[in-house]
Amino acid sequence: VFLEKQTDSIVQAIQSLLYAMRQSTSFGQDFKDTVSGITTIVDNLVTVSRRTLAKPSASDFRTRGELILQDLAQANEKLEELGESMVNSPQSKSLKQRLASSSYEIAKYVKELISLIE
Repeated sequence: VFLEKQTDSIVQAIQSLLYAMRQSTSFGQDFKDTVSGITTIVDNLVTVSRRTLAKPSASDFRTRGELILQDLAQANEKLEELGESMVNSPQSKSLKQRLASSSYEIAKYVKELISLIE
């Protein structure tokens, strides 16, 4: 249930982020808040998932889960860095593409985590 709620929040925030990138030529506090919202949700998801994977009952999928969480955490850091760069260089098309790609990576790793646990 926790994972599903967090996933819904991540998807909504990513959709907001992508919409803002398409509609705007400048990126200010609202954009920063959206990126920060995504990274906070993902950080929390990674922390809680690691605690869950540490339980004895999770031994069957612990190794694969930890690899997914590492990838997710890295994608999250990348998103945060790219979001900051976007505020400083709002006209960069390649930066927009990399930011969109990074947000899709987050969604992909969350989907992998859900598939592993189901």
